Amino acid sequence: MVGLWVNHLAACASGLTLHSTQLGLDGQAVFEPLAAADALAILAGLVAVYREAWQRPLPVACKTAWAYLQALAKAERLGQPDKDPHDVAQEAFDGGYMSNSEYKESPYVARAFDSYQDIESELPHWAALLYGDMAAHAAVQVEVEQGV
Repeated sequence: MVGLWVNHLAACASGLTLHSTQLGLDGQAVFEPLAAADALAILAGLVAVYREAWQRPLPVACKTAWAYLQALAKAERLGQPDKDPHDVAQEAFDGGYMSNSEYKESPYVARAFDSYQDIESELPHWAALLYGDMAAHAAVQVEVEQGV
């Protein structure tokens, strides 16, 4: 979905008015058109983060950051956290009962960090910078299979 988001931003920044959709086996993600100035501003923010990433490994991992942001969004919808967002993020990082470990799946993450604690304190900041706008603009619809 990250690739779709960046392509959507580039298209909108170029003045195109379009909807971008990614279909998956269990749902879809849709991005509505953005004003060119808004898309350019978001892209400029991503470029600034990219420059920072040349200075040091950023204390963030994609799936872990997304899990963190989704847990925050769920807490806002419910008015209180169902689970601590850091617990949800650590489960994405380390793996859990029903999830794979981003640490084991990503050679970059495994090489740059020894544990979730290496990214924990800065994760909220970098997750918001890298994926916050994407999360705010994504309309994600998940299909739930009904049991018989």
